[in-house]
Amino acid sequence: MIWLQGSASLLLWLAYGFWLWRRACALSGSTRICRSSQATKGALFLICGALMLVVGMWAVLRLGGFGSDGMTAFGWLGVSALGLVFVHMQAAAASVLIGLAESAVTKAPEGASFEQKQEAVNR
Repeated sequence: MIWLQGSASLLLWLAYGFWLWRRACALSGSTRICRSSQATKGALFLICGALMLVVGMWAVLRLGGFGSDGMTAFGWLGVSALGLVFVHMQAAAASVLIGLAESAVTKAPEGASFEQKQEAVNR
């Protein structure tokens, strides 16, 4: 039974992740914050998401969400909700950190490389 419950949760998390990915273009660039704040925010999303997942799974276990034949209804809903929040936080972290990396890239057209410029000067 736990395989069926786990598979249903996995499909839910993948569908939500795909939906977030489709919305990523619309959300990117909507806010401008300083680079250090972006780095801090991205790292906090990564760490807090993982911490929340581990603590939440522990809480579901302690509250009797797992039985001998699988998860209880409460356990399955709790695990599924924790997974959705985890997926959301990881996607938000990726979006923030990718935005941080993209902000460092210039939009200027590519010029000649440094070596090619040096060769032109030496001729």
